[in-house]
Amino acid sequence: MEHALRIPVSPRPARDEAVDARTLGAMTRTELDALFAGMAATDAASLRGRYHGALCGVIGIDRLPARLRELVYAVLRTPLNVWRGKSFDGDHGANRWGVGEGQLAFAAYRLEPGMAHDGTGPCLLLDYDVPENLLPLRAILGEIRQLGPGLHLGRMTWRAGQSVGCALYFTLEG
Repeated sequence: MEHALRIPVSPRPARDEAVDARTLGAMTRTELDALFAGMAATDAASLRGRYHGALCGVIGIDRLPARLRELVYAVLRTPLNVWRGKSFDGDHGANRWGVGEGQLAFAAYRLEPGMAHDGTGPCLLLDYDVPENLLPLRAILGEIRQLGPGLHLGRMTWRAGQSVGCALYFTLEG
């Protein structure tokens, strides 16, 4: 089930639309960047248990025509996408993958308060640089902010030396 929340969804604050995985999938990366920049950090203590995830703002997909982009994200909201979301337990968590009861946890992270990589202020960091992850996964750093009650907007960044870039956005609903 997707929540719909009434907040501005673009850099133009006069525009007031419902925000859910569908509307976020229709937004460009520039609009998602602006939305994320204006949001408050998620408190780690508020995240417990499993959260359903949906992808949006995947690098490269925003170059597609709007209708095609919306179709790609609609497919990513179906069981064809085996990423189900994230689970949280205290100061750590993991991604959930699979279908139905056959889900498994893979790609662990630790939670810590921090600053967004682009300097837009505080956010909750999901740091994948933990011993249980394979070396390539350790370059991932998630950033999460509160979109609404039980609804969060996150972005997955990739660290390469001193550089950090955003690979995609995602929602978490729980």
